Amino acid sequence: PSYVVTPYLDAQKFRTEPQCKKWITGAQYSILDESYSLTHRKMKKDKLKPGNHILLCCGGSDPNRFSEYILQTLTDNSSLQVKVKVVIGQFFSKRLTNSLEKLAFQHPRSISLIFACHNISRLISECGVVIGSVGLIRYEAACLGKPSFLIQNNSNYQKYLHNFHNKGLGN
Repeated sequence: PSYVVTPYLDAQKFRTEPQCKKWITGAQYSILDESYSLTHRKMKKDKLKPGNHILLCCGGSDPNRFSEYILQTLTDNSSLQVKVKVVIGQFFSKRLTNSLEKLAFQHPRSISLIFACHNISRLISECGVVIGSVGLIRYEAACLGKPSFLIQNNSNYQKYLHNFHNKGLGN
């Protein structure tokens, strides 16, 4: 490509430079869908209260099966008194999807799966907390004022989290 934008803080310090004519990096280049500003305005106007469920979101493909690990941990270590809504990304493997469907079948009152999500801002605004892997969900949850537990699962994400912390934007 002739132009690449990487919307992460200090990305040039921990990623190899792509083969392109121009490369710009930085959190200021993150683009959020218009639905976030609309939802934010509605939340301010209607004074929506936080939901009582967890939104579990691990990206579009979840190659490390992080969503399964988190959901399995939640179901193994507690009686799961809270509901969990799991966003199934469009590129999840069939094997991962089957495993998540099995967990949802075993806990029908606590776990629901969401396929083909077209408006994640609505899901974020309705939940009490977001759990997932680091990525754009960090910006999305922050824009909607939702607490989140975002976990890195490779060294690039670890550096990304350290950069956010060092800039005073996360902990």
